[in-house]
Amino acid sequence: MIVDFLRTHRHLYSIERMCRVLNEHEYAISPATFYRFQARGFGPTPAELDEAYTAHRLFELWRANRRVYGRRKLWKAAHRAGWNIGRDQVQRLMNILGIAGVL
Repeated sequence: MIVDFLRTHRHLYSIERMCRVLNEHEYAISPATFYRFQARGFGPTPAELDEAYTAHRLFELWRANRRVYGRRKLWKAAHRAGWNIGRDQVQRLMNILGIAGVL
């Protein structure tokens, strides 16, 4: 979000100056952070996209099973569907999605 602000306003002020002002107001960012984002592109990384797609598929699988599956059953259902996903990854994505099994 801050990187987007810097990118939008870099034609008005230097990146270093904007970072210095932001640091004075407790938004700690270094110019190196901006340049690293610029070098890799401003969109999500392939790993972030893969995780988002996996989370979406996991949510759809949870919803298809009447929203009652917890981590263990959801992990087994994913393996039956042919996915290569670990139990801990299922739990982490469930936490991110805010979903849980019914006790």
